[in-house]
Amino acid sequence: MAEEIFGPVAPVSPFGREEEAVHRANDTRRGLAGYLRTRIRR
Repeated sequence: MAEEIFGPVAPVSPFGREEEAVHRANDTRRGLAGYLRTRIRR
C-alpha cells in the first residue's frame, strides 16, 4: 500500500472494525489525498 503502481488497480485491504479502517486511512503522510502543483513556463 506504500508503493506507487502505474496502471488501473484497486488496492484492497481487509479490516476488522470500522475504527480500524478509519485509522488506516488517516495514518499516512499525506492524509487521504496528495496533490502536486506546478507552474507552466511558456
